[in-house]
Amino acid sequence: TETHYKTIDYGGKLLDAFRVGLPFEDAAPEIEWADTILLTSNFTQEAGVVADFISFAKSVNPGVRCIVGGSDAMVQRGEVDRHRYYYEHGADFVGGGDGETVLPAVLRAATPPQQSILTDFNEVPLPALHHANLSLYVESHEGGLPDGVHPPLMYLETSRGCRQSCDFCSTPFTKGRYRYMDVDRIGEILQYYRSYGIRTLLLIEDNILSRLDFPGGREAVLEWFRTMHREGFLWEFANGVEI
Repeated sequence: TETHYKTIDYGGKLLDAFRVGLPFEDAAPEIEWADTILLTSNFTQEAGVVADFISFAKSVNPGVRCIVGGSDAMVQRGEVDRHRYYYEHGADFVGGGDGETVLPAVLRAATPPQQSILTDFNEVPLPALHHANLSLYVESHEGGLPDGVHPPLMYLETSRGCRQSCDFCSTPFTKGRYRYMDVDRIGEILQYYRSYGIRTLLLIEDNILSRLDFPGGREAVLEWFRTMHREGFLWEFANGVEI
């Protein structure tokens, strides 16, 4: 659904701004009974929508805790302080570091290990697909699905961070050093996905080819893709490919 939420005066012309997705009001019943709302904000263009949603959630349920994580929320570099932005819009906690280590502490109301980094990426737990309604996982970042590509679609992240330090990218300053799964662990995850009928993957690596900087990295990348092909998976590069 497209929801018109503001008009912008842009050089004498008017631009209408729309949010695309579930209207905030339709989420009100869930917000009313929620203790905690977890929000992931990975891209700067999402920030305004996330901030507006926090304000809306607080108006519906003043006691709800709003916790924000994701790449955009982690940036604190020079004059750019995204933590402050979300706190100013009502967030109760803005996370840094890897969610696998920070979030459990936050949910226990304990002091979270700020910027805590998961050093062994093989320890990333399997997604709790038994809690998911996979019939809703039907959308690709790149638009409609080509013929022969069928839902459900599921994210796959086998690495995090980047070996490079490009000025235009926040990843080296937010994700920490480059970490990646070995081929055996990737195989375990693929088998787990297959058991739930998932055959279409959205690859969300920060930089797949950072593996090439390590001994045997090129062969590891090729074996990963051979495994996906051998197991009958299709995939989309939602992020992480460079030339």
